[in-house]
Amino acid sequence: MRIPFQRFPTVFVRLTGRNGCLREYRALVSPATEYCILPKVDAYRLGYPEAARDEPVTEPPNLFRGVTFNGYWEGMLISVKEVAIGGVSRTNVDFIAFDLPQVATFDVILGRSFLNPSRLAIDYAGNEIRIGETEEKR
Repeated sequence: MRIPFQRFPTVFVRLTGRNGCLREYRALVSPATEYCILPKVDAYRLGYPEAARDEPVTEPPNLFRGVTFNGYWEGMLISVKEVAIGGVSRTNVDFIAFDLPQVATFDVILGRSFLNPSRLAIDYAGNEIRIGETEEKR
């Protein structure tokens, strides 16, 4: 599947949550990011109330911590029921519920937890993403 993009490699992605809710988001395709990332409020709407964690006394087992040049951050590791881009879909994809900066031009980040089983090519010169199933998936 070939998907054109403008400035950044973005696609529209459909997420189906634990509660059966289906939502569509603009997603940045980022093979350098280990996990997919979804804002906490959207994770909550898809049926993951643990994403709205507000500093409980004990830490939940699915708490994920990361580090960037800005310092440390944390989010809840959740498993989204289904993630689909066009005809390519995966079930039980790991996401981290973490609020992205509002200045971002996308809602979600698609990282390796979704992309790994796929053939992926990002043609920056041609402004095109090519994504498809691997040979063993066909």
